[in-house]
Amino acid sequence: MALGAQRGDVARFVLREAGIFLVVGVPIGLALAFAASRFVRGFLYELSPMDLRVHLVSVLAMVVVGALAAYLPARRAMRVDPMVALRHE
Repeated sequence: MALGAQRGDVARFVLREAGIFLVVGVPIGLALAFAASRFVRGFLYELSPMDLRVHLVSVLAMVVVGALAAYLPARRAMRVDPMVALRHE
């Protein structure tokens, strides 16, 4: 944690960085999923490769896991005493 930064500032910084990856990565992943749908058509049983519900659930799962993966290190970073971190450097 930077000297003078509040705990909320650190959390916002870490979560904003992860949010950028989610905002960029999810559309790219969806585009690749739709592009690859014709190749996986033969592997799907009673499911359309363009089923929007499946894509929406997978996007929701990615966003939840991504947010959780960002929140846990942010919470840990908020607990670090800046002076202790500087002494380790």
